[in-house]
Amino acid sequence: MRHTLKQHLKRLAVILAASMFMVNILSSVDQNTVLADGENLTDIATINLLEFYTKDENNQHVSLLGNNPPLVAYNADQLFACIEWTFPDDPNRATIVLNNRYAYSLPTAISFTDFSGPLEDGDNTVGQYEITNNTLYITYTDQAFCDKNGRESRVTFSGIIEGDTSSSNLATEIEVAFPEINPPVTVHMFIPPDNHLDVNKDNRSVVNETEPRYRYTARVTSHGANTNVVVNDLTTMGHYIDPTTIEFFSDAECNTPYTGTVTENSLDSGGFTYTFASMSDGENIYIRYEVTIDSNLSNATSAAAFVGTSGAYGPGGYHGNVTNTIRAKCDEYPRYHTIDYNDIGTYRVYMNKYHESTDANTGIISWTIYIYSIPDSFNDGYIVDTLPANTEYVPGSLYVNCYGDDYTSAVPIDTSVEGQITFDINDAYIMNYLKTVNGANLQITYSTRITQQVNGTDIYTNSAELYFGGNRVDAAAADTSFTMPPILNKVGKYDDSTAPYATYTVTVNPLELNVDTATGHNTLTLTDIFPETCDLQVNSVAITRNDTNALTTETYSYDESSRTLTIELLDNTAYTIRYRALVNRRVGTPLDASNSTNEISIPNMSPAISDSTYFQCLVMTSAGAASAYDPDIATLNVIKHETGDTSALLAGAQFSLTPMTVGTANRVTAGTAVTKTTGTSGTVSFVVARETVYMLAETRAPSGYEADEDLYFYAFANDPSTLPSTVIYNGRAYNVTIIESDRASRDIYFANDVATAAGASTTPSATPPATPPEDPPATTPAATVQSVTTTPTEPASTTPAATTSSETTAAPEQVATVAAPANTNTDPTASTASDEADPNDVNGAGRNRASGEASTTALASTGQRISFSNIFGTIIVFASFQILTYLRYDRRRAKLTQEEESEQR
Repeated sequence: MRHTLKQHLKRLAVILAASMFMVNILSSVDQNTVLADGENLTDIATINLLEFYTKDENNQHVSLLGNNPPLVAYNADQLFACIEWTFPDDPNRATIVLNNRYAYSLPTAISFTDFSGPLEDGDNTVGQYEITNNTLYITYTDQAFCDKNGRESRVTFSGIIEGDTSSSNLATEIEVAFPEINPPVTVHMFIPPDNHLDVNKDNRSVVNETEPRYRYTARVTSHGANTNVVVNDLTTMGHYIDPTTIEFFSDAECNTPYTGTVTENSLDSGGFTYTFASMSDGENIYIRYEVTIDSNLSNATSAAAFVGTSGAYGPGGYHGNVTNTIRAKCDEYPRYHTIDYNDIGTYRVYMNKYHESTDANTGIISWTIYIYSIPDSFNDGYIVDTLPANTEYVPGSLYVNCYGDDYTSAVPIDTSVEGQITFDINDAYIMNYLKTVNGANLQITYSTRITQQVNGTDIYTNSAELYFGGNRVDAAAADTSFTMPPILNKVGKYDDSTAPYATYTVTVNPLELNVDTATGHNTLTLTDIFPETCDLQVNSVAITRNDTNALTTETYSYDESSRTLTIELLDNTAYTIRYRALVNRRVGTPLDASNSTNEISIPNMSPAISDSTYFQCLVMTSAGAASAYDPDIATLNVIKHETGDTSALLAGAQFSLTPMTVGTANRVTAGTAVTKTTGTSGTVSFVVARETVYMLAETRAPSGYEADEDLYFYAFANDPSTLPSTVIYNGRAYNVTIIESDRASRDIYFANDVATAAGASTTPSATPPATPPEDPPATTPAATVQSVTTTPTEPASTTPAATTSSETTAAPEQVATVAAPANTNTDPTASTASDEADPNDVNGAGRNRASGEASTTALASTGQRISFSNIFGTIIVFASFQILTYLRYDRRRAKLTQEEESEQR
């Protein structure tokens, strides 16, 4: 018995193992198809080398890609590479897998510095990069970026070319090959000599304090034997060299004149350049000369007038110092070695101001004021800070650092004057610190928030004045530029996860700026115009305030005749708006900028504020469609709403759709009708055959509303010439709306008036109207307004079943009874209709448009996937087959055993 049990367990293990193998195989089939699954970046992206450069002695970029690239020193010169990778936007485009780690091998000729950092898309961090062991690793962590069109990233990194400089066989040219980038880059190399130069200024002395006049002594030191040593001195405005005072010496005391060969290259009051023919190892040359400082720089007020009006005290933020720069280079190492000197203070500086930081996501700019040592006679100190235009102080952002301690509470502030902050620094401890501590440095840091910005990039200047005893003793200013994120940003998504819908996300005024600056304007009106290829689903519109507060006066409306969504929002408030639209073209129809562009704008703004998105792909069927795509069928969506408000959708309206047979003289006879009733979405959908005329009628109005008593005739064309433009039914003539051959669906808006009298009929008259109705009707429904009082809950995604409510079964040949393909849209804006079966819960294009319609919108690959139920069923079948096989074998083995025992007996 134990042996039999073991055998049974063995076979069960085989069955389970085989079943699990089937699970793995089939579940992999059910995943979205991607073009790469995580190793090589080149598998999913196109790589471009945007820049490849080194830097010169002035810290300027020098390209290595031009016709005359510079020499690069082994083991010394940094090489900088900027590569960009882009992802194709086409139906078969590569798919970025979220959190997958992609690798790109960097050129082996360069030793790149290990580094890591964020990948940013505008103001959003969408992923990370890491450089390690000469490999670039990329990981995307933002689904929106992975899904969008126009996907690209770039990163700049650096390294050096290493070599044994003691060897005489080092190559003078190195081929640097970036994978997938042709041709390789030739880098011209040299071995840097041990020879080099040092340059400095050993001292400065006062010649005349009243002029004022100073004497410099510059020193050049040679390491190794160097030839053609070039020494260059530059001065700033108001700092003049006296050419007649220039002398050369061989000793630091300037007692021994230099006797070597000196060539004058240039000489004037603004600077000099001299070349020394040669210098031996360890040799020093001293250059002595005198400079004068313009008397206009002796105090802050006259300096401001002399230097200029930019900033607090002129270009470069001049504030009490003049700058002198000296440089040296030679043939052996033709790079300038540079020393900058901010060495002469022209007046006493008590204050400075700097831009501290900027947060591009919030529009917050931080500033720091420094207060230095003050005389003992200074008392009653305060600072008047003038904020940049169109900014405001951020409450609670103040921080005061006094001698390493937090003294924020000791500095009261006054913001009662618009655009100003007054800082009171008269605290006893602070005043004692500034008077008694040598090198005192009081730091006051605070933040401002941008409230309005017309241009994409603006300069913000912040100035401050320091007062003691009511007297202005110093002033300083700082500025910074700010490039703001767009007021409107629209992102569209259309792929096999959203088909047959396109989903849209709009961010509005993320910095909460005052966008409309006109007096009395505190609201923004947005208009969003949909292309002919996309029918907005009105009840999918969801408006959310980014500050999480409840909506108050925000509203939206949709005019189906002009395909315009109008949204009323508050100014100075950030929003996120989401909605979806049905892509109404036949599968395989190309979508591009010409037919799928969807633009949102704030009208009448200067400069214009707008953003748009479009799809570059083919129209596709849903990856989760219940059946294979059939090009010979289409969908007629009927949207029932209250007159004047397309967003006031009505339940309980009953519609019948009847296929018509066209006879002699375009007389038609009715087939078997299909009847459906609207649920809470106010929508019913009929799947119809092309090249067939259908009659649509409202057979019962919603409770409390007047019925629409007209009859309407529609036909989806393959060839419009084969369909009649009018038909005769029961002796009356009716227009036929012929829907173009590239359309896969059509939305028809039906309006109901509120019943005006008690007991008014909600059932249409059996007698057709005396005057045949125009179809589409001549009148255009007014734009409708939906008042939003709370933040709309984003509907959950569902897969609607085929419609069954109040449905009369048609004859087998009537395509009108075919269930619409199930929607598997997973976008957060997808709507839920738990109380109804509504295969195409969609609103959009109006009943009132002419039949000729342009084509428009979509993206991604087509094809069906094996559903979970198929996988599970296959597993059950496989396991059952294994068990049956085993049982059959077991019975056969038992029978053979019995026969063997019988023969032995």
